[in-house]
Amino acid sequence: MRQRLSVRAKNRPGLAAVELALLLPLLAYMLMAAVDFARIFYSEMVLDGCARNGALYGQLTANDPTSAFASLQAAALADANANGLTPAPTVAVGYGSSAAGPFSQTNYAGSSFVQVSVTWTFDTLASYPGIPNQSQITRVCTMAIPPTFPILN
Repeated sequence: MRQRLSVRAKNRPGLAAVELALLLPLLAYMLMAAVDFARIFYSEMVLDGCARNGALYGQLTANDPTSAFASLQAAALADANANGLTPAPTVAVGYGSSAAGPFSQTNYAGSSFVQVSVTWTFDTLASYPGIPNQSQITRVCTMAIPPTFPILN
């Protein structure tokens, strides 16, 4: 019986190499899909931070014009630049008197909400069946502008 098993094992010396050659493309494809999924998730988190930073800048500078950033767009793009999103995302700003809108590009005077929308185009590393190679990612953040109160002396 022992002799029979050892003869059978000796007749297949390259079987592991053949199995690896057959499965390696599938494993590489799955690895590439996992990397793309992680990249799009990371990009969405960066864009969420960009929208939040822009809305926070719009909220705070409505009553206090001192800031580390020159404009709301610069504040919104700070995270994108720091995390290497290229090309830079587009930033749209709107002000309104209610959280439901409508929002306009006008100045924040008389508005009680600021809304920042950040859009970026994501490109996949590989082509996947049924999934487009490019997709638009948009994140929107709306924050209330606090009212100003007179300082009593």
